[in-house]
Amino acid sequence: MKNIFIMLVLSVFVFAGCSSNQSLLRINKIQKKQTVTITLNSGKIVSGEVAKVDGSSITVIDAFNKPVRVRKTNIHLIRGPKPELDMNGKVISEREIARLKKNKKKYVFAASGGLLSLGVSFFASSMLSRGLDGDSRDPIIYGGTAGGTLVGAFLFYKMGAQKDRRDAINAIRIKKNNTFRDLRKEREHQKKVQEELEQLKKDRERQAREMEQLKKEIEAKKKKK
Repeated sequence: MKNIFIMLVLSVFVFAGCSSNQSLLRINKIQKKQTVTITLNSGKIVSGEVAKVDGSSITVIDAFNKPVRVRKTNIHLIRGPKPELDMNGKVISEREIARLKKNKKKYVFAASGGLLSLGVSFFASSMLSRGLDGDSRDPIIYGGTAGGTLVGAFLFYKMGAQKDRRDAINAIRIKKNNTFRDLRKEREHQKKVQEELEQLKKDRERQAREMEQLKKEIEAKKKKK
């Protein structure tokens, strides 16, 4: 039973490691608001959110909310989650996602997955222990059921967490798109008002010229008389 339980627990941690969203990032693709972990040539590690990127350096806001400027020539590698983009191609920061994420579905998924896995694991363990006497069957049934329930609950927990994250990202995209659309409408309105003002100005200038011309014509007629 102990060996079976250990194998099931290890599978959970293996899955956790494999499901990490950290990946290698290219220096020339780094954007503002990305979350990164930079390993320098010296071995020093700098982690945080990218505040500025220029031709020679990357500035990161670290865990102490302090800017750390790193020269690109001193960078060995950069890791971090693949950046999520809004509908306008701008990076959605991990802080924005964390602030809006509800964290409800991961607990619901974990509870539901645990209950589902409990029944499946008990059935599978019972089938595996068939043909054995009572004393030999119990460790397999209890260990298999406990381990299977743990693995199932964890897998469903991860699924729920991903769903919570995706919901938050979609909500941010919709909000930012609406804000961008409102700003675009406001700019279009301001442009229209500006064009109307320009047209009004031209009309007044034209009327002034016409009045001046009319005045000259009247004065010319008076002189002839």
